[in-house]
Amino acid sequence: MKQDQIFSYKRNNKWLPVEGYCFVKPVKNKNIYSNQQEEELVGVIKQVDTKLKDFGIKENDLVGFIPNSEYEFVIDGERLYRVLSNHISIKYEYQENKEEYNPSWASSS
Repeated sequence: MKQDQIFSYKRNNKWLPVEGYCFVKPVKNKNIYSNQQEEELVGVIKQVDTKLKDFGIKENDLVGFIPNSEYEFVIDGERLYRVLSNHISIKYEYQENKEEYNPSWASSS
């Protein structure tokens, strides 16, 4: 495996992203007029690199990212998007009623 194909690694039972990347969990779409299961371009940070930490972004923060910047992974039965850290566009301060979204197929064995 080439080093440029590694985006996250597990150390002391905790997943850590490679510098320059973060992992974001999608959130459920609460818009009753939409047929989309999850809110587009919004998610909860699950793995954060030092670059984003320097900007005050930490795990479980609600963030937005630019279109077509996400790449889907399933890690330990949890569907996450790998996003380049410099593609995180906003940190939302108000997070009421946001619920993480994990489709049933992601956690099946």
